[in-house]
Parts: sequence; structure tokens; C-alpha cells
Amino acid sequence: MKWGTFVGKTDDGRIVLLVDDNREVRDLFSKILSIEGYAVIQAGNGIEALDLMKRYSVDVVLTDFQMPEMNGLEFAVQVKSNDRTRHTPLVLLSATSMMNSGAALTAFSALLRKPCPLEDVILTLSRVQTPDATGSVIVG
Repeated sequence: MKWGTFVGKTDDGRIVLLVDDNREVRDLFSKILSIEGYAVIQAGNGIEALDLMKRYSVDVVLTDFQMPEMNGLEFAVQVKSNDRTRHTPLVLLSATSMMNSGAALTAFSALLRKPCPLEDVILTLSRVQTPDATGSVIVG
């Protein structure tokens, strides 16, 4: 599937931007998140994701850390420095431990460590979108 393609339909307009350089991971999460009611936009790295965020208003971002061209933290810093996108919740799902990183704790609404149960990913995406969500959530 080409990046930037929507997957699934949603009645309430929830759109998730899924950023990962692994196509199989993107396809798996796209199917699962579509079942959960999200419309999904896919990007293979942070640069592609930034371009998509210029064109689409997304409700939440699920991103990996290690990616070519622009990693997840560099991407998050760019999102948070833009007035239009800085309030978009960002969830990091990565095998790279970022739990002690002050920059990651500041940039991301939640940090999830791979492997992470799918239920935790779905619950975290929902939680970070609530109006009273503050600080970072750390799972795993």
C-alpha cells in the first residue's frame, strides 16, 4: 500500500497517522485500527509523515523510533514546534528504550515498548485523545 492512503472508514472522523518504515507493521496496525474505528494514514518515515500532516488533520499519531531519513523523536520535535500540529497527541511504539529520555517524555504523549499487547496500544491511543490527558503515559 502506498503511504498516504486511507484505510478504513470512521463515523466519528477519528484519523490516526501510522508512521513506521516496516510495511508489514504498518499493514497489520492499519487493519487492527480500522476495525477499532479509525481511518488510517500511513507514512514510512518522519519526513513523509510531516508532509501528510500538512495535508490532513489527524487526531493521533502512532510512530516508531528508528526509521530512515528522520527518526521518531526528530519527527515529534517538528510536530511540536508547529502551531497547527503541536497539540496532536503522539504515541511512540518502539523497541528502542526511550523511557529515561527527557526529550521523549516531553515530545510524546505516551511511550510504548515493543513488544506491546495490541490492547495496550488501542487503549493508549484512546487515552491520549481525551481532553484531560496530561503528561506522558509509559507502558512496558
